Amino acid sequence: MGKSLKISAKLFRNKVSIPFFILKVLEVFLIFSLHIIISKSFNVESFGMFSYIFVLGSILTTIVPLGFNTSIISLIGRYKNQNNIALLSGAIKSSILITCIVSLIISFLLFIFYNLYEIKMKFSLQIISLLIPALGINHIRKKISEAYHEYYKSITYDLLFFLSMILILFFIEISFKRFLLIYIIFYYFITIISFSDLIKLHLINILRKKSKYILFKWIKYSFPMFISSFGQLLLTRIDILVIGIFLGSISVGYYSASVRMATLISFSLNVIYIINAPYIVKFFSKKDLSSLKNIIISGTLFSLLFAVPIFAILIIFDSMILDIFGNSYSNYTKPLIILSFGQLVNSFFGMAATALLYTNKGSFYSIVLLFTVFISLIGNYLVVPNYGINGAAYITAGCLIIGRIIQAFYFIYINFKKQ
Repeated sequence: MGKSLKISAKLFRNKVSIPFFILKVLEVFLIFSLHIIISKSFNVESFGMFSYIFVLGSILTTIVPLGFNTSIISLIGRYKNQNNIALLSGAIKSSILITCIVSLIISFLLFIFYNLYEIKMKFSLQIISLLIPALGINHIRKKISEAYHEYYKSITYDLLFFLSMILILFFIEISFKRFLLIYIIFYYFITIISFSDLIKLHLINILRKKSKYILFKWIKYSFPMFISSFGQLLLTRIDILVIGIFLGSISVGYYSASVRMATLISFSLNVIYIINAPYIVKFFSKKDLSSLKNIIISGTLFSLLFAVPIFAILIIFDSMILDIFGNSYSNYTKPLIILSFGQLVNSFFGMAATALLYTNKGSFYSIVLLFTVFISLIGNYLVVPNYGINGAAYITAGCLIIGRIIQAFYFIYINFKKQ
């Protein structure tokens, strides 16, 4: 146990890990603060609309690059090491062009959809149809920046955007629709500036070079990782989508407050996994099972070091904490308790479960994930109309727990069964 903690502490103290962790904490804080200020500045219905926009935007943003958001970092690293400028240029151009084309297609389809059908969340779909091109480009821009080890710039522009939105709401009294208009305009402005900066620093010479394309091979390489990242995101977002369809924006508003608080529990897991992931790959490829075991244990312990106190605070002070969003929110504490328990279990098993992706049994991870996503979709569809947001919380937390336990125990079995 002591060796595991020493390994994780050593990795965490490197020159990238601590600043990156601080920036991620700041990003979560600003997003969290923006949601609270919106809930305070406007009514529950408006907060529900914004939450729906935020969730649907994150899902569609994962779709539009067609997997390049998960593979472009490794592709750039590989072709840079090989000094293969033609393939490097081709991969970057393909990721950008595919993101632009698919995002415009999705935006057009959403525009047609909300004009043909009367649905509860029509206004949110209108906003997303305007935002999705910028969301897609900014997402792929951050991934390319990370590939060039611009970890700070990959996140700094987003911090600037969220801080600007907070200051606007804090000092200017405006209507919700006018705020969304400012939100869209400023997001496009930040996207253009950040993307121009990336081109000037790293891409201007590469993009001028003659390119070579092996598009089918790149998409085939990207697809398994895309399924995993998209499935994991969808698993924790289906509930809000279904609530919006059946119950409308007010219910989404009350439920989203609980979701926003509960996800704080697993925040440390996500950051620590990003830091430890390259070492998990390294130890597994070298068959160094002892070091692999130590880094999984230490990552889990560090995750729980943050998760357990946050879980305890949320459970003990549930009503008081939800009052941060507004007085009426404290009447809906049950989803917070249910979702918090699910995220605590996720923090315990998540490190081992996600590490399964980097074994030769990574397909098992995807199968379990897709199965739990399917169960969550069917479960929410059947339960939400009759049991409301409490039913959504039970289904979502249950699917998350079951999936993580299966994945984690399978990872332990295939790697450490002889130890």
